[in-house]
Amino acid sequence: ELSHLQIKSGNLKYLIEEKIAIAAEAQLQAERLNVSVESLEYKIPSKQAKLDGNFKGRSGDGGNYFYFTGQKGVWDEKAGRLKAEELTISLPWLQIQGQGGEVFFEKGTGNFKNIKLYSFCYIKARDERKKAEWQEIEVLSNRVEIGNRDELIIVHSNGKFELNGKGHDSAMQATGKNLCFNFNKQKILEKIRASYGYFKFIRKGGQEVALNGEEVEYETAKGDVFLRGQVLGLFKDYKIEADELRFNLQDGSFISSAFLMRCRPSFFSEKILLFNQEKDIYLSGEKITGSEELVLASGEVRVWQENQMLRAGKMNLSRKKANLFLEEKVQVNCSKKSGASGNKKIFLTADRVHFLFRDQRIQAEGRVAMDFADLGFQGPKMMINLDSADEEKLISLELQGASEVKWKEYLARGKRIIYQADKESLEISASPELITKEGHRVEAAKLTLFLADDRILVENREKERSKVIIVGGK
Repeated sequence: ELSHLQIKSGNLKYLIEEKIAIAAEAQLQAERLNVSVESLEYKIPSKQAKLDGNFKGRSGDGGNYFYFTGQKGVWDEKAGRLKAEELTISLPWLQIQGQGGEVFFEKGTGNFKNIKLYSFCYIKARDERKKAEWQEIEVLSNRVEIGNRDELIIVHSNGKFELNGKGHDSAMQATGKNLCFNFNKQKILEKIRASYGYFKFIRKGGQEVALNGEEVEYETAKGDVFLRGQVLGLFKDYKIEADELRFNLQDGSFISSAFLMRCRPSFFSEKILLFNQEKDIYLSGEKITGSEELVLASGEVRVWQENQMLRAGKMNLSRKKANLFLEEKVQVNCSKKSGASGNKKIFLTADRVHFLFRDQRIQAEGRVAMDFADLGFQGPKMMINLDSADEEKLISLELQGASEVKWKEYLARGKRIIYQADKESLEISASPELITKEGHRVEAAKLTLFLADDRILVENREKERSKVIIVGGK
């Protein structure tokens, strides 16, 4: 028995000159430390104990004990360090093991402050709470370091890792590099971080979410997964490539920047006007936020499918009602069937454009301009009405407010302009006016241009006359 420790053994000898105690089937007891070992050699001057064969022990105080086992170790009392060729650390909720490792002890409490494992590392954490998101986490890695600061446990895995998690109704699989995760004072897993990480979450029923990024951070309580750098997210109904992505596992909401998004038809409850319901729709822009109900995007937004292309500064898209609203420098590039002449290209610009699926109508407002075949429209407000039985077919165009339309050498103005696709006619009313390129003008109660046969009908109210101005010399 020494002043600072005890060695107990049925077979103990002491070398006086060397000041070495040698014991078999020994027990080493120091302050808050108890170790049982097959063979022990303790050097009094250096305060080092060589532990040959298998050993096991306990350290700590109060309710903060931890247990350890290992092979071929050295206990350095001065350094407060246990070093071994094989080492396993056990707490009620956490198990750590590896080949080649060190444990550094806190003076006074006997608890560990740092654990280092150098190869073939295995970690298993358990959370038996009913509301725990992950009841079990297992990690395989080549190198692991565990820090303990005021009962906050932080685990670092240098190099490559494999992680598996089990929850009440879900599973998690992850690979990558430089894994880090931490537990709070209640021994609850709070956050997982990794570089070049690939995380797959599998819900009960087989629904999967796969997330990949150069940097990954997962807040388990909130269900938020934040990814940076060459991000790829694969979901049931869509796919996102982006610089950054924040996805919530609990409600399915997401925020992404510098994104390219591919939406499968199942992403929407109803059809989006202009687009084929059986094919994927693509979105891109600077920022996007989404939920089960709504998708918002901003910054050079593009929405497209094959030859249909929409551009805008901002987008508001309802996943349930399939209504799409674009604003800020909106451009619409598409084609529709019109009359007997077949498909005609549409190029529309406006400040705001609504795509209303249930009404089968596109509504544009604010500095509206549209090129449609050989017609050019301008006005403050336009409605494009489509056939409810065949969305590819145009029924009519209607401009409201002070508007104009160019056709061949004619310029027609009025506060209401209607284009009827089946008749290929233009009706101009509410102060209508027709001007030729030579400057001739016609004013009447109503003007109708029949485009197919180059015919113009001038109509007046009863007892009114048309006003015709012929430019001299023309």
